[in-house]
Amino acid sequence: MANRISRLIMVFELTDNLCEYPLEREEQILICITNLLIGYYEGNHLLMASELLCDHFQSKLSDSRAKSALNYLKNHCSFSYDVDWIMQVVINDDKNNQHEISIDFFERTSSIQPVCILGENTHDVDFFVSICKMYYEGISINHTEENGGGSFTAQKLKRLQKEKRLGLVIVDTDKKFDTDDYGKTYKEVFKAYNKNAKNIFLHTLNFHEIENLLPFSFLMKVTNKDGKCFLRKIVDINDCSKNILRYYDIKNGVTIDAIEQNPAYYIFAEQLYNKLYKLKGNFNKYICDLKRKKKKNVYPQIRQDAINLYLSGKNIDNSINYFEDEWRSLAKNILTFTCARENSPIS
Repeated sequence: MANRISRLIMVFELTDNLCEYPLEREEQILICITNLLIGYYEGNHLLMASELLCDHFQSKLSDSRAKSALNYLKNHCSFSYDVDWIMQVVINDDKNNQHEISIDFFERTSSIQPVCILGENTHDVDFFVSICKMYYEGISINHTEENGGGSFTAQKLKRLQKEKRLGLVIVDTDKKFDTDDYGKTYKEVFKAYNKNAKNIFLHTLNFHEIENLLPFSFLMKVTNKDGKCFLRKIVDINDCSKNILRYYDIKNGVTIDAIEQNPAYYIFAEQLYNKLYKLKGNFNKYICDLKRKKKKNVYPQIRQDAINLYLSGKNIDNSINYFEDEWRSLAKNILTFTCARENSPIS
């Protein structure tokens, strides 16, 4: 387990290339090296360096924390990481190499703060981190978190990029069915995302919203009678049940207003009706009956506060999870970019 975990984490490698700076850049290089070492000292990220580099900079540093961190690297873990993701810190990076980053990036102290995980809504990041800790219990991770508030997510992403922060941005697609168009928030985030930026990583959740990631067994436990009946019928449709569960609106269900405002959504709702009830040709009559009874929903809500309830620790049931592969992928990315040295003193 330990070796498998070690290969997932990201480490900044202070390459020997950094010893070959032009003399006129020495002051700037020392500021950047100092910042990186202080970030390591504070437990914000992981570093490795050769003995050659440690010896080269040891006498040139003035900050006591940076000197302690460099000495620790030399004596304990210069090249001890067996990892897949090494971000090489170099004098001048190759723009096309996502695993190289220029030392200039670290001139501002904002660059060595803990990785910021940006989610769309309140408690999103709490849920993501809880998944990571479930798979990698006891591993030291360090991060800050921000919630975009849906429409403000793209603006906060732009700010992270401008401030030269290290960030992991996690967004869902807002799609309500498999062939639906991406939602407005996702489109804005994707447009704002600078694909050439080496400090920001985008993780797309191919789900309507994060509630769709919740284990099926948990949703069955916390929904009402109508919700339980509906979910059972969904699972009985073997050929497409997973896709429906991936995009179904857990909080609001499928409303008459929503399908009447979107022809493609209406067709999806009708196709679902035919699969659920095997009654082709009766969907329009079904909608008319619902309207006559002054009903708002074609298909039921599952649970409005499902994420909050899951995070509260009540009624947790992870026994049936159709999206465990997605959980593992998400946990891996969070571990990769937030794994840090334990925040214990370096003397």
